[in-house]
Amino acid sequence: MHDVLKNVLLEDVLTRYENLVLKHSVYNSEVEAERAIAHTALQREQQALANVSQLQHILNRDPFVLVLLDGDGMIFNDRYLRAGEAGGVKAAAVLHDAVQNWAAANVDGCPAEVKVTVRVYANLSGLAGVCTKAGLIVSPSHLEEFARGFTRGKMLFDFVDVGPGKDRADVKVAEALRLFVYDYHCRQILFGCSHDNGYARVLEQYVE
Repeated sequence: MHDVLKNVLLEDVLTRYENLVLKHSVYNSEVEAERAIAHTALQREQQALANVSQLQHILNRDPFVLVLLDGDGMIFNDRYLRAGEAGGVKAAAVLHDAVQNWAAANVDGCPAEVKVTVRVYANLSGLAGVCTKAGLIVSPSHLEEFARGFTRGKMLFDFVDVGPGKDRADVKVAEALRLFVYDYHCRQILFGCSHDNGYARVLEQYVE
């Protein structure tokens, strides 16, 4: 009788022990699973932060200020025009420095050495004739030389001849504005245009 009781107690102890071992094994498995989940979540979080950092770096890289000019309506100082190609180079340098200094002082988060991009659109032959008749230049060739010097003066400066035709410069300027206005790298657009109702309609859509 004593041996039977002893065996029963032993079996009970063994059963309890096996249950404890099983529970311990299950607990360890659950802990390991939770650790794996936490580790995976941490890796994903770290990767997400790295992606955000990389994206922010890309977005902040190469910021620039854009100057868009309707050259038919916004005419450069005649002393630069009369100087031909040299005048174009000088005008580009002066405009570049003025815009860069203004942007650094007035545009939030704009670095002191921000890139300056300028696009001037004009009907060169028509504008040259007008400037010659007005006495701003002696010869129509001066304007062509000025435009060449302006484009050569800075790598991101372009004086574009749109050719003859009504509103060609207007259309080019308006399309360039649409292209750059939502560009994150473009921190500011300086818009120079004539007193034309067409420009008013273009700008209205960007006025809040």
